Amino acid sequence: MPLESAITLLAEQENQIVLEQVGRFPGLRALCWQGTKLYASRRYSLVCGELNRTQTGVARWEELGVYRPALWRRASGRSSWTARLCRDGFHAIAVLSSGAVVAAVPGAIIVLPNGDKEFTLTHRITRGTRPLHIARTPDGRLFWGEYFDNSRREEVHIYRSTDEGNSWDIAYSFAPGSIRHVHNIVHDRWEDCLWIFTGDYGDECRIVRASLDFKQVDTVRAGNQHVRAAAMLPAKNGLYFASDTPLPGSPAMQAGLRPGDRIIGVNGISADGFAFGKEIETAVKMIHGTPGTDLTLEVKRAGSEESSEIKLV
Repeated sequence: MPLESAITLLAEQENQIVLEQVGRFPGLRALCWQGTKLYASRRYSLVCGELNRTQTGVARWEELGVYRPALWRRASGRSSWTARLCRDGFHAIAVLSSGAVVAAVPGAIIVLPNGDKEFTLTHRITRGTRPLHIARTPDGRLFWGEYFDNSRREEVHIYRSTDEGNSWDIAYSFAPGSIRHVHNIVHDRWEDCLWIFTGDYGDECRIVRASLDFKQVDTVRAGNQHVRAAAMLPAKNGLYFASDTPLPGSPAMQAGLRPGDRIIGVNGISADGFAFGKEIETAVKMIHGTPGTDLTLEVKRAGSEESSEIKLV
């Protein structure tokens, strides 16, 4: 459990992601933003504070609710090093339009109905300790993927709830031998789809695009550590994700691509001409191309309006 959280605000300005540090909060674990409200936790207590942009940070924290785990976890959570060793506390939350909060804690999914002060256990996790993230869609559906050691590469499930986290069913299962576990699920409000990140080695590392009903599930990228990721920010002009692996040595970096570059064209075709809602999928297919052929990307450097061409062989 981190001793303090440094909070950074992300804003999209002129198609660029701008980072601005707005506060540091000792003793808290930052969990999620909801409008101007920041949700965080102290061990098994969930707190919320209104972001004050005129004064750095949050003026006052309000306790929303508590979860009462087993006695041994209450004891281990009192020390920062034992809490970290035992992975105590809240790990992910989703704040619903009703005001209810759905959260992941070690071994369970729990729910805090609006107006209540104590979380209720609604789902017992039997494989692994907890999911890393909980995704929420605008219509109130919730999703999380199994995250466990899975050394035998058993099938991995994605769970769904349509009743504010009170009951869960399996929405989709990755076949045995296909992946090790799910790192993250993120809703993309521009394409109204789910992006799923999986791991851990080789072809198990995937970026998957799924419809909300999981009738269409497509692997967009796979096959190496460059797509082994756990965090992503969908934006109007593309996807921003953090990879576990540094990019130097990859063909793109060897050709001259830099962090922050925006791809605006592929082989002379402007990205503006890609089918609406299919921009990312179209770009990925074109960039994959045919083995043995050259590829030309038109890019804009971060902070510049001038474009240049980069040729990949």
